[in-house]
Amino acid sequence: MKIKFLTGVLLSFISMTCFSDDITDVSRYTTVKNQATRAQINPLLMTVQVHFPQSVQTIGEGMAYLLRYSGYALVDQTAMSEDAQQMLSQPLPIVDRSLGPLSLQDALEVLAGKHVFQLVQDPLHRKVSFKLLPEMREYHAATAH
Repeated sequence: MKIKFLTGVLLSFISMTCFSDDITDVSRYTTVKNQATRAQINPLLMTVQVHFPQSVQTIGEGMAYLLRYSGYALVDQTAMSEDAQQMLSQPLPIVDRSLGPLSLQDALEVLAGKHVFQLVQDPLHRKVSFKLLPEMREYHAATAH
């Protein structure tokens, strides 16, 4: 009987040891997998909740405020289209002064106008910019006449 008990304990210990490379005990009853989170792999997927201070007045300032600790930044505005530059200089809408919780990517898209602009990522240089959606370009061209 003792041999069966000791064998069972030994097998339990061996199986727990096998998982030790993939799992870490963080408390008595909690373990975590040893792997990067989605947000650590792509910082634009981190969850944010923000209440912009009064010093943030434009959409561009709001985006810079959101990106400040992400490792990402806006591309230089002179490299953006005139439409994107105009969007960034517009006042931050009152409804957008408090956002989240949502992903950083979604927050940027909300500020830009998700149905107007597409977020463009440069993961190599960790830069973001925006381009006008084709249907909006067509609409803008049709109404400009």
